[in-house]
Amino acid sequence: MIISTSYDASINVIEKSRVFAKELNGTWIPRKKNTITKIKKMIDNQPLLIVSQIELKYYGENNTDSPLFFHPSSSYFRIKRLMKGEHDPLIKYSGAKPGDTVLDCTAGLASDSIVFSYVIGSSGRVTSLESEKILYTLIREGLQSYETELVPVNDAMRRIKVKHTNHERELIHMEDNSVDIVYFDPMFRIPIQETSSLKPMRGIVNSSQISVKSVEEARRVARKTIVMKEKKRSPEFERLGFNTIYTTYSQIAYGVIEI
Repeated sequence: MIISTSYDASINVIEKSRVFAKELNGTWIPRKKNTITKIKKMIDNQPLLIVSQIELKYYGENNTDSPLFFHPSSSYFRIKRLMKGEHDPLIKYSGAKPGDTVLDCTAGLASDSIVFSYVIGSSGRVTSLESEKILYTLIREGLQSYETELVPVNDAMRRIKVKHTNHERELIHMEDNSVDIVYFDPMFRIPIQETSSLKPMRGIVNSSQISVKSVEEARRVARKTIVMKEKKRSPEFERLGFNTIYTTYSQIAYGVIEI
């Protein structure tokens, strides 16, 4: 991976970009006046991370115009609806309450983690796991620096703890009954429709199936519920032992195991 900066980067941004290069085992190059297209040609279309004062932008192979970057995505609008007293399917079916502890096993861009964090509040705790290093880096930095117009959303983002790890490995080493809710979202890995915001993720997400072992460990770890979001009528619910299925008006369904 190649790491560079925005145009006319400050000394602080340049130093920060060099830190990312070391962390990601990448190669740092100066931006100068080069466009993204020119840099990509210079580096034979290798993955490129651009560091600026406000965000990180990741350009995968053969990608020069649709970078991947952190944003709250649907969590912003979902929290606005919750603030109006409307319900959110994930919160309803998981039974999340203020003070709960949540383990999000498939962070992605952390949208669901943000909603969980808002609902459980400062007395609760959300730990979000991401196995892919670049996604982990983007959400770790974004959750701490992204600013929306809603203070509750910003506060929710800041409270999330992000870990770079495989969720099965993490679950195996956790104590019995140590969190209230364990959440899986394999749909994030293989979405129903590849929206423009998700296209830049092609090739870097972990598309592995949730294992039976992971769900078995989640049963041991969870005190309250295990929740999985999947496509309606997905055979994954039966394979993994999710016998209670809640459908929505969209193509999404939630499988719930109550402990």
